[in-house]
Amino acid sequence: MVPSFWHERWATGRTAFHQPKGNPLLAKHLAALALAPGANVFLPLSGKTGDIGWLLSQGFNVVANELSEMAINELFDELGLTPAVQTRSALKEYSAERLTAFVGDFFD
Repeated sequence: MVPSFWHERWATGRTAFHQPKGNPLLAKHLAALALAPGANVFLPLSGKTGDIGWLLSQGFNVVANELSEMAINELFDELGLTPAVQTRSALKEYSAERLTAFVGDFFD
């Protein structure tokens, strides 16, 4: 993975891979996981996917990871949430209510 590639994609709005309404297969198959109400769901490489808002609306806690801080700022804006931000080692942690998003290379 080359971080500069992904930063450039978000900066120039070339995010055709982004699904604003979320992935229909997640909605179709989530019940098969038999997750308890309030369970934590981890979404790596999350961007600002619509899956996050949908999972929150289903009562889950979401933990996301995204390389692009721009994407995470847009995510919180679109959800109408004001995050608390703190540095955690090589990552920045954005958190509000039942959403925590780590910004940076998760493998660092």
